[in-house]
Amino acid sequence: MKLTRALFPVDFSPRCVDAIPLVKSWIAHFRSELTLLHVVGVPATLRFASSDRLHSQLREELLQESNIAMTDFVDRYFKPVALQYTIAEGDPTQIIVDRARKDHTDLVMMPTHGYGPFIAMRNRCAAGNP
Repeated sequence: MKLTRALFPVDFSPRCVDAIPLVKSWIAHFRSELTLLHVVGVPATLRFASSDRLHSQLREELLQESNIAMTDFVDRYFKPVALQYTIAEGDPTQIIVDRARKDHTDLVMMPTHGYGPFIAMRNRCAAGNP
């Protein structure tokens, strides 16, 4: 199996941080290119902002905060891993799918919310009970 490109959508949550060792392991094993992607969703309150100027200013602040958070995330968890990252705006599901298609991504690595069988399996494996 060959995995040349991997996409790791990040939301900076604890689940996302928990997935980092697995992401690094797969990237190293397959010598894959890694792209981190953070999608900024526009809150409903901004969609109904009273002026275009206010909307634009708040949007820019959200994007700027996301860039700072991504830089900190990369510095904290991915030094010295070679990667690229991007910040996008819109519907996270659509942006992730579009980016994966555009980049010809072989694997999208995304943590779950922890409600399903994958977390239970991970916990059993971590405890030595596969």
